[in-house]
Amino acid sequence: MNKYVIWALILAGTLIIASYGISNNKTKISKVSSLISVSEPTYNFGDIDIFSGKVNTTYTLKNEGNEDVSIVSAVTSCVCTEGKIDDLEFGMHKSTGKVVVIPAGGEKVLTATYDPLAHGPNGVGKVKRELYLKTNSTVTPEIKVAFFANVTKNNVPDANYKNISSQELSDMLNKEKDFTLINVHTPYIGEIANTDELIAFNDIQNNLDKLPTDKDAKIVVYCQSGGMSESAAQILIGLGYTDVDNLSGGMINWKKNGYEIIINNRDI
Repeated sequence: MNKYVIWALILAGTLIIASYGISNNKTKISKVSSLISVSEPTYNFGDIDIFSGKVNTTYTLKNEGNEDVSIVSAVTSCVCTEGKIDDLEFGMHKSTGKVVVIPAGGEKVLTATYDPLAHGPNGVGKVKRELYLKTNSTVTPEIKVAFFANVTKNNVPDANYKNISSQELSDMLNKEKDFTLINVHTPYIGEIANTDELIAFNDIQNNLDKLPTDKDAKIVVYCQSGGMSESAAQILIGLGYTDVDNLSGGMINWKKNGYEIIINNRDI
């Protein structure tokens, strides 16, 4: 290759790298000295029934200084908790990554959402959850708010779920189908033919629109081995469903008894 061509390529690469560095510097957020205050940084929900659904509380963040303050990142202390400020939505492992600016002398509202059923139907007891915000303020580089709750299971329905065998489910599928079949295993590893819905066992309470509106309608749940579906069955009973079956041994027993597992390459 001609040496002039080589030098031209090197020069072009250098210019690209330099321009990239310049563009990055333009987006760099400068430090400021304004203080962010939170009037009531803690909140107590008191007693919450585990099947009562998600609850929310809010915190007001006030910029006490004369410079704009940017919230550059945010995280929660547990997967059961999510936060939101304007377009910034975040949890323990996820964030939209959008920067929120609290103008000088202005305020922003932080909403915390807690799901008492996120850890399954037996996740009762006292909890403390925290939300952490990082800012470009040298005075308040991190803001921490918290809430407390006592998760109870007082309103336990009298109904209970029933374990069924692979043969029983096969017989039900070979008749005119009059039930909703739900695969609750996560992550997706396959399914039984004629499955109606894929709902992760620990996310049922957030997918009520996929469940029958009639609380007396029959629902059959299954997973890989039966553990996740047992939790799902308990949650459904807690949500008021009266006719819930759990496939004993899950897809492992289903396959062991000679029935087919299909792969549809879809997410749960």
